[in-house]
Amino acid sequence: MNEVIISEVPNDLTRIEFKQFCNQSLADCASVLLDESISYGSIKRNKFGQPFIDKEINEKAYLSLSHSGEYVAAMACLVPCGIDIERIKPRPYAEMWLEIRHSIEPIEPTSLAEFYQWWTRKEAAWKVFSCQTPSDMKSLPVVCCKQRVYKGLMLKNSIAPIGYALTIAHV
Repeated sequence: MNEVIISEVPNDLTRIEFKQFCNQSLADCASVLLDESISYGSIKRNKFGQPFIDKEINEKAYLSLSHSGEYVAAMACLVPCGIDIERIKPRPYAEMWLEIRHSIEPIEPTSLAEFYQWWTRKEAAWKVFSCQTPSDMKSLPVVCCKQRVYKGLMLKNSIAPIGYALTIAHV
């Protein structure tokens, strides 16, 4: 149902080379998922920056991309999807959490690592809905209990490189 690739970004890429690297990661995911060759040149972006495959090539796959630190995470899925990877680094996470916390979510993360798990859940979930619905992350609950699933959202904290947090999401 989905394909995920996490790649270490080569050093010293220009901005154009980095974009090509990201598009190649997305094309590789889509190629495996769809069992057909997708070129990095067929990866486009909508007005919100969300990647998609040129409709003349394929309309079956949804794409999502995230990058942080030394890694790019790409995802292709047969349903709307989102992925987020974040390098865990010191931040005033208690204050940041208050800015994005939904009322049914924990009052406060117990650690920096836990904050980043929640953060990536929020980001990945928001990407599923093209970063448009709801209008902000605070209005998007990402607690995974059957009674409170937002619009059929499925979330999975995934294995990430050491020092990173990663979540995939889809409907």
